[in-house]
Amino acid sequence: MKMVYTGLVGDVGGTNARLAVVDSTGRIRNPKTYPAQEFGSLTEVIAEYLEATVGRQRLLSAAIAVAGFPRPS
Repeated sequence: MKMVYTGLVGDVGGTNARLAVVDSTGRIRNPKTYPAQEFGSLTEVIAEYLEATVGRQRLLSAAIAVAGFPRPS
C-alpha cells in the first residue's frame, strides 16, 4: 500500500533545517536534517526534501518554525 502524506513540518535555524512529512494517521515520517550552509534558500531545502520523499504527491498543509528575533518597526 502506498503511503499517503498530508503535510510538511519543519524546524529551521541558522545551522540546520529539519524537515519531515506527516502521514494520514498524524505520524511524523522521514525526518531529515539539512545543513543550512549547503543551500542558498529555504525554498531549495524544501524542494530537495519533497523531491526525495513525496515526489509529485501534493501535500495539504505545512507548518515551519523559523528561529529569529522580531524586529521593532
